[in-house]
Amino acid sequence: MEIPFSENPRLEVPYNNECPQIKNHTTILYNKRLYLFGGYDGKKNHNALYIYSLELKEWTKVKVVGAEPEGRNGHTATIIGILHL
Repeated sequence: MEIPFSENPRLEVPYNNECPQIKNHTTILYNKRLYLFGGYDGKKNHNALYIYSLELKEWTKVKVVGAEPEGRNGHTATIIGILHL
């Protein structure tokens, strides 16, 4: 799958009830998936991780095992090889 950013720099991803409408979140593109974490909905900071499959065109909320991170917004995310920060 190729994403023709040179033709259209905007990638529109459909909204559904699986992923809340938030701002100030981080999103990274890795292996044909968008990973969305955190954000702010106008009332609270979120701490959920969602994955959007560009091939299946669907959102999935990732189940956290162990202690959940605190909600946050205005943060950054980076991928370095297989190490995610």
